[in-house]
Amino acid sequence: MQRKTMILGIIILFFIGNFASAFTIEIYKMNKQFCSGDILYVGGNGPGNFTKIQDAIDNASSGDIIFVYNGTYYENVMLYKSINLIGEKKENTIIDGGEMGIPIKVMKSYIYISSFTIKNCISRGEGIQVLTENNIDISDCDILNCYGNGSSGIEFSNVFDSSIKDCNFYNNTGKGIKINNCENIEIESCFIENSYNGIIVWFSSYLKINNTFTINNEDGINVWSSTNVDIFNNVVSDNNRKGITISYCEKDSNIDICNNSILNNGHGIFYFNAGIFIQYCKDDITIEYNNIKNNDPYGIYIICSSFHKIMKNNFIENNISAYILYSINPKIFYPNSWEYNYWDDWIGLKFKFARFFPKVIRGSYDFIIPWFDLDLHPVKEPYKI
Repeated sequence: MQRKTMILGIIILFFIGNFASAFTIEIYKMNKQFCSGDILYVGGNGPGNFTKIQDAIDNASSGDIIFVYNGTYYENVMLYKSINLIGEKKENTIIDGGEMGIPIKVMKSYIYISSFTIKNCISRGEGIQVLTENNIDISDCDILNCYGNGSSGIEFSNVFDSSIKDCNFYNNTGKGIKINNCENIEIESCFIENSYNGIIVWFSSYLKINNTFTINNEDGINVWSSTNVDIFNNVVSDNNRKGITISYCEKDSNIDICNNSILNNGHGIFYFNAGIFIQYCKDDITIEYNNIKNNDPYGIYIICSSFHKIMKNNFIENNISAYILYSINPKIFYPNSWEYNYWDDWIGLKFKFARFFPKVIRGSYDFIIPWFDLDLHPVKEPYKI
């Protein structure tokens, strides 16, 4: 009787395990509109399961799901079909490039990648590389140990309508995430640590970076020559040089930096270290409702940039709250707008008679002529951000 009970228990556990895996796959199929095919399995003990991810890809058709069981797979995978590549559990489902190539190279549009640890790319390579595709969604992955100055955890180049969500990036010595010449990209709920650039963006538009931690990098978030960028609800902290950098953006760039915690950045030896650093941008950057705290030496440093709005931020315990450097060039002669910020070094907080005084933001023209901007309406209490 006990033996029959034991056998019955084993059978029940077997069916529960298989049902759980099937249920997981069905959830993915419901959530991804381009999941319309069969399910192929890699690893595990099932009959007909593949032992290599690439073999499963080679035998798949567009719309199929490839489900990879826990294990370490020493491969450089080429995704050249519109499929869905899903690991059993990211901590235990590992694609190791063996420092011989790119662990995952995406060569087709409409691909979903989820639940892997991806590590050890070739020097100056990428953990996941996506070139000239669209509708690429990557989620719930750990990408680590991509070494070399030109390396990246994930690279998107000439990519459209795609996302990186719920991913962690560790010890990628070049960039955590590199976005180049892309449009309509969302980076959400990621954690990026110990890279030279946490996130770097070039020549891109309609980009959202939100709910992401960029911590202990050389630079946190770096945006160059891009438009329609929203950076909101992030923590940018303990980066050696700059927290957020915006550079060489043309007129009507429409960049919003809102509701971020920008903390403890700029403790290296570079002179222009700052929580937020703006250089050579003509107009239309809004910096609003940010906690800018304990950055060294500057909370905000602005170089040759005009017609931007800095309002309703907290400037707390920065070595220098803000500094502006203008140029004699008449094209960038005009000041920025500072309104309703909280400054812990405002004279009105120390002396009641000075509460109607503006906050003076120091600066210069070409490091020669002293200059200043004014916050005409500094507030008495910090915002709850």
